[in-house]
Amino acid sequence: MAKIQFKTEKGVAKYSWLNAPDTTFDKENPKFTVTVRLAGDAAKDMVSLVKEAANDNFGKDSGGVRMPFQTDDETGDTLFKFS
Repeated sequence: MAKIQFKTEKGVAKYSWLNAPDTTFDKENPKFTVTVRLAGDAAKDMVSLVKEAANDNFGKDSGGVRMPFQTDDETGDTLFKFS
């Protein structure tokens, strides 16, 4: 799997595992994770960057790639999951 680094605009952190790694689903390979809430142009720009990176790394097969973001139905903001 390709390791790609992104720098986001300021957002609101949710579900953070930053003090200790999350071992809930994988005790052998714990991960530090955070979900970041972005809105407006910052979210649109980040979605474009993620989709572009998927296309660059997987080509025409990028349609089947699981993207690390989803839209919050209540607020319309975009939630990005990072580890």
